[in-house]
Amino acid sequence: MKTLSYATTMTRCNPSAGGKPSITPYTRPVIHTVNGQPKESEFEKVRVVSYNVLAQCYCRSSIFHWSDRGDIRWKRRKGKITKEIEEYNADLLLLQELDNFSDYHRGALRKLGYDGYTYVQRNSRKDGVGIFWKSEDFEVVSETPVHFNAIAEQSYGIDYAQKKNNPEYLLRDSVGAITVLRSNKHPSDVGIILATCHLFWNPDNADVKLLQAFHMVERIRQVVREHDYPLILGMGHQQTGASA
Repeated sequence: MKTLSYATTMTRCNPSAGGKPSITPYTRPVIHTVNGQPKESEFEKVRVVSYNVLAQCYCRSSIFHWSDRGDIRWKRRKGKITKEIEEYNADLLLLQELDNFSDYHRGALRKLGYDGYTYVQRNSRKDGVGIFWKSEDFEVVSETPVHFNAIAEQSYGIDYAQKKNNPEYLLRDSVGAITVLRSNKHPSDVGIILATCHLFWNPDNADVKLLQAFHMVERIRQVVREHDYPLILGMGHQQTGASA
């Protein structure tokens, strides 16, 4: 069975270039073995970008008080987000805090050659996560939404999960997604597993983050058992600079 290797793209903001992101690819070597011995194997590289685009519903001047009001308005932001995604020229996209999907992102990403899915939490959240791929290069094998609210209710009981004076109050409207893709470029079974999620943001609720991460890994583990493909996980983990 052939596999896909990949190049990890790191994005840095270069002040000397006026703050414009510069892309520095880092390629992790993949060594294929048979009975512990290296073997020759053909593989192709794919570029993957994981990007928290900052949902427009959170773009308030009271939060981003250092920014020009015009810069955080959707009319100006949407084109800049699309242009940045276009410049990355990724084969695969993992997006977090994605809102305005039906109104804007769906059409914009299709024009760039992407197909994909977005998942929004069922309750109060207006944003969600999305997984996208170049439609001419990949086809969908399976897709798995991960709704942390439903998992919390099923795993710990609805009374416990909804108890708001509980410090581990679990219903935080966070979501994740797992998609299995197969390459259209190979006659044999070549594929990849993509996973993304957006953990609860509050640094005071580390236990909630830990539980969400645990259940995300468990869902990924179930998918990996069914598909012998490499896995890429890109997530919004919402950690602080002092986090372990």
